[in-house]
Amino acid sequence: MSELEAKKEQLLQYIDQLWEKWYHLLNNEIDEPTPLDFLITEISSEQEKIALFRYLFRGREDVFPKRFESKKTKRRGYQPYCKNEWIKGYHD
Repeated sequence: MSELEAKKEQLLQYIDQLWEKWYHLLNNEIDEPTPLDFLITEISSEQEKIALFRYLFRGREDVFPKRFESKKTKRRGYQPYCKNEWIKGYHD
């Protein structure tokens, strides 16, 4: 019986760890710095800009980066794009 009790105790500790992780995730208590911890400007690196985009739109499968190039100014870059962009009333 002591073997089962030891296994039970081990599982209860694991459940406690999962609850603690869930609590921190629920309250956005993240150990790693976010892209918003530093200033993103026009001269920021591409990696910093991508990190910001991924941070802002994490978990969204309907929004993704779309590459653009301006014919007028020749500027290139990425902008948020939604696959539901043309559905009337979707973004209201």
